[in-house]
Amino acid sequence: MPSQHSQWFARNEQAEALEAEGERHKALQLYEQNAREGCTLSFTYERMAAIYRAEDRLPDAVAAIENALAIEKERGPSAKVVRLQKSVKSLRKAAAEAPSRRRAAPKRERMERRSTAPSGKGKATKKGCFSVLLILFSLASLMAFALV
Repeated sequence: MPSQHSQWFARNEQAEALEAEGERHKALQLYEQNAREGCTLSFTYERMAAIYRAEDRLPDAVAAIENALAIEKERGPSAKVVRLQKSVKSLRKAAAEAPSRRRAAPKRERMERRSTAPSGKGKATKKGCFSVLLILFSLASLMAFALV
C-alpha cells in the first residue's frame, strides 16, 4: 500500500493537471481531501489559498496560507517562510478590506469587472487601439481623397 505522503503527492499532481485544464473546483476538492487527512505538504495549502482567493473566499485563503506557513516554519527558516509570511500579510489585508469594497457587488459583477481589468500590474492596456487607428487612418485617407 502506498505511503500517505505518496498519496498526497499523487493527489497534488492530479489537482495540478485539473487546474491546468480549468477544472479549479475539482482540483480544490483534491487539495481539501489532502488537508482533511492532515497533509504536511505546504504546496497543498498554497494552491488551496490561490483557488480560494480567485473565488473571493478570502477568510478561507488566509487560513490555508497560514497552514502552509506553519508547515514551513516547522522545517526551519527559509526563503519560502519569508515568502509565505508576505502572502499571509497580503491576504489578511485583502480580507480586512473585502467587506467594505466587495459587499455591494454580486459575485457575477465582480467576475465581469475582473475580466475587463488590466492584465498586468502597472501596465496600460491597449484594448481597442487598433480599431481607433484604423478609423483615423480611414478618415485621413478620405480627407486626402476629397482634397485631390
